[in-house]
Amino acid sequence: MEDGRCYIKSDAAIMLSKELRGVWPVFAAPLLIPKPVRDMAYDLVARNLRYFFGKGGTCPVSSENDLE
Repeated sequence: MEDGRCYIKSDAAIMLSKELRGVWPVFAAPLLIPKPVRDMAYDLVARNLRYFFGKGGTCPVSSENDLE
């Protein structure tokens, strides 16, 4: 959140990339692309993360007994 604003989808990814060090700020360049197009690309990548990065491990699910 910046200045009380909450960012979602491509806006959040761009704002995050601007805060990182190294080459990541380069990913702020998509601000020049219209938001609906950026969000469509964001949704495409989000739906296909397993294809792009492979299947990750699993996270254990806590039971009520684990919480005591």
